[in-house]
Amino acid sequence: MLVNVGAKGASIVAFNKSSGEVHWKSQNDSPSYSSPIVFGEGKERQLVFLTGDGLVSVSPAGKFFWRIPLKDLLAESSTTPVKAGNFLLGSSVTFGTLGARLDTKEGKPTAEQVWKNGALTCYFSTPIPVGKEHVYLVTGSPPPFAKAVLRCVEVKSGKELWKKEKVGTYHASLLRTADDKLLMLEDFGNLALIDPNPKEYKELARADKICRTTWAHPALSNGRLYLRDNTDLICFQLDATK
Repeated sequence: MLVNVGAKGASIVAFNKSSGEVHWKSQNDSPSYSSPIVFGEGKERQLVFLTGDGLVSVSPAGKFFWRIPLKDLLAESSTTPVKAGNFLLGSSVTFGTLGARLDTKEGKPTAEQVWKNGALTCYFSTPIPVGKEHVYLVTGSPPPFAKAVLRCVEVKSGKELWKKEKVGTYHASLLRTADDKLLMLEDFGNLALIDPNPKEYKELARADKICRTTWAHPALSNGRLYLRDNTDLICFQLDATK
């Protein structure tokens, strides 16, 4: 079990999930709300964290590989790093989003920042790649300038291809379905099914006010959508025939 603890000598900690025993500790970064991702095979397998200080890669044994600075001024980094092809994206609400090219040199994983777009300020919602060339993300702003916007972005350049305004107040969460459609839950309780088209926003279906105000990401399993609003845990059966 990997935890983004955030402490001197224990920024990243690996625990035994059954006993709680600490396997290893690494780095000195401050904490964040982000979860790590794992990818690669053999000697190139790596764990990537968005800590309070940046994107950090270590081996499954805790050996340091690489680091790219990414510091949020509000200390509210909460999005998960995103891999799309050989690019890695990291984002936060005051920093914006950066794209880094992943590579291997002398048998060791490396990453180099290629672009940064300060307008792509992801707040709570993690970007969702569809294929290797495009990523869909919801940008937000902290109070008092709250405004959530859905955007389609080119992975290799960070260029915005289109945007859909007013998809939430602070936040809207995105999920990718098994057939590569997107489910977007707006923070005021509206659900939309979207065809991820890099040329334009294309909405396939919509259900308004399916829940109360929510900032939690929903979960999709076996055709059922689970979500939590400010009072209840709710399950919906999704019907693909309608």
